[in-house]
Amino acid sequence: MEGLAEIVMSGFQPDAVPVFKQLVSEFAVCDRWFASLPAATQPNRLYVHAATSHGATGNDTEQLIKGFPQKTIMESMHEAGHTFGIYYQYPASTFFYRNLRKPKYLKHFHQFDLLFKKHCKEGKLPNYVVIEQRYFEVSGLPANDDHPSHDVSEGQKFIKEVYEALRSSPQWNEILFLIVYDEHGGFYDHVPTPWQGVPNPDDIIGPEPYNFKFDRLGVRVPAILISPWIEPGTGMCN
Repeated sequence: MEGLAEIVMSGFQPDAVPVFKQLVSEFAVCDRWFASLPAATQPNRLYVHAATSHGATGNDTEQLIKGFPQKTIMESMHEAGHTFGIYYQYPASTFFYRNLRKPKYLKHFHQFDLLFKKHCKEGKLPNYVVIEQRYFEVSGLPANDDHPSHDVSEGQKFIKEVYEALRSSPQWNEILFLIVYDEHGGFYDHVPTPWQGVPNPDDIIGPEPYNFKFDRLGVRVPAILISPWIEPGTGMCN
C-alpha cells in the first residue's frame, strides 16, 4: 500500500483523548501492541525502523551521537526502488541511524512545516513516510510529543493537523496512517508483557550488568491505525 505515514511519539498520556476518541471510533486501535523491549525511549525508537536496537538498552548519548549501524527499512525501500521521506520538526531522531547520514539520503529529509502539507496537497508523498514531532520546548514553540510534562493538547492538535492533511490529499485512498508510541510513560497496566517466544533479532546481548537477551517485549503501548479502508467502529484489534 503506497503512502504509508507513520508518526512516532513518546510517552502515552491517558487524558489525551479528544482527537484520539474520534479516531478510535472511526478507525482501529490495537489492544495487543507492545513496546519492542522493556527499556527507555531511544532503544524502542531504534526498533521502529530497524527491528533492532543493536544491543542498546538505554539512552546512550555517546552512541546516539556516533550513530547506530543497523540497516533501516528506509534503506530497504530505497534499494527496492521505492521512495521514503522523513518530515521532521526538530531534531530528526532518525539521524541516530548512522547510514541515514549518508549524502545520498539527505534529500529525503524534509522540514515538516514547510513541505508536509504541500506534498499532501500535491499528491507527492513518498511510499513510506516518517513524521517526527517536536520533542523539546523552545521559546514560542511548545513540544507536541505527549511526553510529560508537555501539554498533551499540543500533541492532539499536531495529530489532527497531520490527519487533516492526509485526508485532504489525492493519495488518501492509498494511505495507512499509523500512530505509535515508543513507551508508556510509567502508568500501571493490568496486561502482562510477552516474555515467551520472542526472538532475538540479531543475537546481540545487551551490556553488563543485565546482559539482556532481547527475548521479551516491553509494556503495552497505544497504536491507532487510520485508513479509508478501515471500516468505522472497527475498535479493538489484536
